[in-house]
Amino acid sequence: MANQMQAGTEFFCVSLPNNVLTLKKSVPIINDFYAFPKISIICPDTAIYVFNETLGHHQNVTFIPESDLISPQSFRDLLRKYAAELGVQEQEIKHVNWYYQQALKISFALQAAVDRRSVVMLDADTILLKKIEFFSKGRSSLYGSLSEYHDPYFQTIKNLLGPLPKDFLAFTVQFFSCTESEAIFLKESLQVYMPKDPAMTNATWISSILIKSVMESHHAFKPAFFSEQELFGLSNKIFGQGEQKRMTHLRYGFEGPLDNLQMRFLRLLGFKHLTYEPLEQFSGDRQSWRLLIKHAAREFYRQRSGRYLKKAMKK
Repeated sequence: MANQMQAGTEFFCVSLPNNVLTLKKSVPIINDFYAFPKISIICPDTAIYVFNETLGHHQNVTFIPESDLISPQSFRDLLRKYAAELGVQEQEIKHVNWYYQQALKISFALQAAVDRRSVVMLDADTILLKKIEFFSKGRSSLYGSLSEYHDPYFQTIKNLLGPLPKDFLAFTVQFFSCTESEAIFLKESLQVYMPKDPAMTNATWISSILIKSVMESHHAFKPAFFSEQELFGLSNKIFGQGEQKRMTHLRYGFEGPLDNLQMRFLRLLGFKHLTYEPLEQFSGDRQSWRLLIKHAAREFYRQRSGRYLKKAMKK
């Protein structure tokens, strides 16, 4: 039976059509773990019918065209504008769509949260294994990874948030959450970096901040210089001053989709979710038990032992 979650919480993701298979598995699990969740899927305008055909029977799922926030072309126009202003050469611009989907996530989350709906972004290629308590006492619960720390993210984010906490784990855990008060705090921080022109839409403003902050910090626009998960996680930590909990999860290394028994095995080991990255892993052959156990043992030891804790906290 589903358990009650903070009232009004909305799950969402940004997805391309090739994630339909993982979402087909993920959406029923979310509906089972949480009572009456709202789920929004932001996807390319031309792919609405693909998602509706597979997931439209879920009455709590809404499909949102990307252009309702900002179109890919408008994002690229902003990219060219700031590249010209900051002198970033064309050869230093790569994987624009990787940043575009982050701009969509940030824009949607801040708007939804300010509209008095607490939000949870769960990556479209991620499937929950156990119920995660995303909120506690009206604030986001803080989770961290022992193996995902990437210093360039924080070089960019400190220009947006100011001094970062002295000690923290990376917030790259394939999800982030945000309440109304946390969204207001983050928007105020971003206003300091780039005041919002009243003529700008929220998504145009967020996209401008993302593009400009990356280019100013690294004089390039290549992965991986920005993380929306780290932005929300650090902002929430600065706002609430809470302690992080370790998030034990599996990412990479799969051969194919796990069956129910294999997912139960991972739950018993304490893993909270798994991510099929790259996505081709999900459409491959069945996952072998031998390699799954090897992969799980390595990740379980690494995340539980704290091997990377000291390294990350020194950064």
